[in-house]
Amino acid sequence: MLNAAFSLSGAFVFGGQLGFIAGVNPNSVTWFVVVKLLAGILGLVIANVMEE
Repeated sequence: MLNAAFSLSGAFVFGGQLGFIAGVNPNSVTWFVVVKLLAGILGLVIANVMEE
């Protein structure tokens, strides 16, 4: 369950989406990576709370 929670929003940080963002707006790459990882961690926390 935790793997699915992270992979929903936190997976594929360094993939095709990052390439697209870098091509469209290179200034937002850092925020894209930070927000994507933060969303994955938040998904883990929420899944852990809901699992109890």
